[in-house]
Amino acid sequence: MKEKIDINLLTQEPGSLFIGGHRSVDEDVQHVLRGLFKKASQEELKTMHRILHSDAQSAERRVAFTTLMEEIQKTSR
Repeated sequence: MKEKIDINLLTQEPGSLFIGGHRSVDEDVQHVLRGLFKKASQEELKTMHRILHSDAQSAERRVAFTTLMEEIQKTSR
């Protein structure tokens, strides 16, 4: 059973949150993204850079988020 964490991440200092006495949120994010980025081609990495660097309300970010949610739904079936 996964532990539910109820906090406001906007009020946390970067790297200050520890889950179960283990890695911080920043370290978890880095760990997951590094694993994905190692598998990506140079073109895919450049596209991710463009998406992550774009405005939070951009069409690219919306498409990226929607695509991520679709993949999560596919793998949770």
